[in-house]
Amino acid sequence: MPKERSGNHFIDAMVVAINGGTIFLGNNLEVSLEELTDSERWEFQYSLLED
Repeated sequence: MPKERSGNHFIDAMVVAINGGTIFLGNNLEVSLEELTDSERWEFQYSLLED
């Protein structure tokens, strides 16, 4: 689950689909893989596949 760092607020969103280089988040937001891997803008929270 990624968390967007945007000013003084955060946006938590779940990845619901991936189509090529486009990532679809649960809050109806579409981002590119390059944008999502920008650590100054996004923070990886956790994966449901992790134990």
